[in-house]
Amino acid sequence: LRTLKGASWKSALDDGRTVTLETALVAALSQLNSERCLEISAAIDHLKQRPLADLLVGLKVDGVGAATAEALAQSFQHLDDMIEAVGKGVRVEGVKPAAVEAIKTFFASPTNQRSIQKLRAAGVSLGSKASSGPHEASLAKEAPRVPPGSELSPGQDQDLRRIIRFAAPKPAQKVQSLGEQRARLLYQLGLIGNFSDLFSLELELLDPPREAMWTTTLGDGRAFTLKADEVAQLATFAELSLSNLEKAIEASKEQSLARLLVGLNIRHLGDTYCEILADAFGDLDRIMKAKEDELAEVEGIGPIIAASVNEFFDRKENQEIIRKLPKELLEASSSDTETDAESLPQTLEGMTIVVTGGVEGYTRDGVGAAIKARGGKSPGSVSSKTTALVVGENPGASKLEKAEKLGIPILDEAQFQELMETGKLP
Repeated sequence: LRTLKGASWKSALDDGRTVTLETALVAALSQLNSERCLEISAAIDHLKQRPLADLLVGLKVDGVGAATAEALAQSFQHLDDMIEAVGKGVRVEGVKPAAVEAIKTFFASPTNQRSIQKLRAAGVSLGSKASSGPHEASLAKEAPRVPPGSELSPGQDQDLRRIIRFAAPKPAQKVQSLGEQRARLLYQLGLIGNFSDLFSLELELLDPPREAMWTTTLGDGRAFTLKADEVAQLATFAELSLSNLEKAIEASKEQSLARLLVGLNIRHLGDTYCEILADAFGDLDRIMKAKEDELAEVEGIGPIIAASVNEFFDRKENQEIIRKLPKELLEASSSDTETDAESLPQTLEGMTIVVTGGVEGYTRDGVGAAIKARGGKSPGSVSSKTTALVVGENPGASKLEKAEKLGIPILDEAQFQELMETGKLP
């Protein structure tokens, strides 16, 4: 689980692109329902009103950092004014000549001009006064970007940092934020390549990767393919949860033979019959080696259950499951009540007590365990060897009728409690 939590996951989309995300980003993707997509849309609308200085930082102009951007924003009210002035070679206070030249070169590029057109078309504020430049009503739809993969190049890493700086500013700035994780997710999905792409983002493009299957291959060659929400569950495992899980697995190795048989989920073999088999044979190896007629001879088992048990242990795939079980489970004792039995008076030693219906104060398994802890047996059916039948709430008619027919003592809950304490039938 720790390895899977730290893995990278890939998904091949229908448009031919392959997306690679870390576990936490797949988790974030799985949570983008319609309500959270509306949150993204609202955050993007809010980003359209970011100050000109933030806009300049986001444009990724060489040599234009936060300080230079602030100096430019103080000198010009609008991006168009700045572009025009720089184009004419106007010197700007607080801005080095090299930075001015870099800005001039940047805005002369057709690619960068298109980025500005995209911002205009999306209604992004380019300054504190109305634009004097041309407004683009719409732009031709661009082909999907190629997702960057798990390892970002230095240039891609710089692009992502600028997007995060613009779209997910520090909390101290107190603006409605897209959030760093969502910004990373959109970039890794190939839905945005720079901050201007945010404003033409089509949120329905999130649906295919969210609904896709995600695959990872571990160092030992094992491959895992999961849905996005299943990968998300891995992300929820904190180190404490993993440690607790390890402890729980270790504790499960101390289960009794009866509980082991329950876990094997053998057809027709319910909880009570698991206890009967465990008591009769004592260990798993003897049960596996027992012939069908030997199993059927055990009181309460019968031919149908015996055939099912025999068939289960004859199957190679089931033998393989058992082979993989830890040594502690394979050596499980016949009862999880042996320790308790040593400390309780053996008032029911030699007795066979059958219970039908619910007994107050006990679970179905608990009442049988209580009988065994006092030295008795608790099979699931009435026979001539039955010492007494305990009748609780909503008893089975067949057991009651058989006990009456065989002349077996029938006890109510109070009489059962007295028998447990004294070992004497009322």
